[in-house]
Amino acid sequence: MTSMMHPTLRSPSILGAVSVSTCPPGFFSLSSLRAMQRHPTYINGERFGADIESTAGTFWLYGTAVEHHVFYQYQLSGTTNIFMGQIQTETPYYQPTPNAESPFPVVSSLNDPNFASSCSGVSGNCAAAWAFRVINSSNILVYGAGTYSFFSEYSTTCSTFSAGETCQARINSLEGTISNVNIYNLNTIGAQSMLNNNGAQVAYYNDNVNVFPSCVAVYKSG
Repeated sequence: MTSMMHPTLRSPSILGAVSVSTCPPGFFSLSSLRAMQRHPTYINGERFGADIESTAGTFWLYGTAVEHHVFYQYQLSGTTNIFMGQIQTETPYYQPTPNAESPFPVVSSLNDPNFASSCSGVSGNCAAAWAFRVINSSNILVYGAGTYSFFSEYSTTCSTFSAGETCQARINSLEGTISNVNIYNLNTIGAQSMLNNNGAQVAYYNDNVNVFPSCVAVYKSG
């Protein structure tokens, strides 16, 4: 099921087998799609994906996918007691033309990522949508995550080991005060840094090469 929604979850819930996605066929005419193929500069995503802000927490997400949003796909902000089983994300195919700094302004009250500041000193395609972003949260269990960045401006030449997985510099982020965040079976494609904790790289793609993605068996924040 694909729906045009960007849920902000604030009360205990169970979500299963849900895909939150934006894609060109639902928004453009055939002539517009042909123009997009010639000049891929259309924004075919919304500003953010799934955002959980409940201070009480207690959410179970089973087999969910969030894809193609500008700032991030999943964000957990100031929350606790979250289970996420077999999640999947994809970075917008058009990025970095434009990158995640356009076209939407950063709204700090919504805990939007500020790529202008966080990308300072980071080489490569840094201002690309986060797949999974956790801010000031605790007791998070992710059991299976596929966070994928297949394209750079509609080209897949960046998303292979031989190319150096250069579609984006970073893809998953833990920020602020983090406690008891546990991630099992983290898989990434197209990203050089698989996971960052307060800006510091935790896992590098080339240290965790698997058959197709890079894979980390388990990460525990403590």
